[in-house]
Amino acid sequence: MTVLIGLRCKDGAVLACDSQETRTNYFRFWHKVNWVDDNLVVLGAGNLTLSEALARRLGDKLREVKGEGPIEREKMIRIIEQTLLTLAQEIGEAGVKERQLLIAGRTDKGELCLWAVDAGRSTSGR
Repeated sequence: MTVLIGLRCKDGAVLACDSQETRTNYFRFWHKVNWVDDNLVVLGAGNLTLSEALARRLGDKLREVKGEGPIEREKMIRIIEQTLLTLAQEIGEAGVKERQLLIAGRTDKGELCLWAVDAGRSTSGR
């Protein structure tokens, strides 16, 4: 079982997760923290290739929209949602079902944001 935690603090955030992939009678170290850039990180539980793919695609999308002006909270939410929906359509329901993601970032204006995504439901926080 993977444990993910994200806490918003007065001067930043604390993110943590374990690093063990556990399957029946099989254990190994697995990197569960995926840095998108200096201001965005994705932590994943369940199918770890989903969090890796999400981080890679978010990085691509952020580089694509970089010249369109500052990325604020609402714009980041749209980018994350669109990227997740595209991935879900490509890999199918089984690839997304029972997957949990924790995404933390700082907007261009310095606002700290944490998002928890669980099997198609998204809760965004400030």
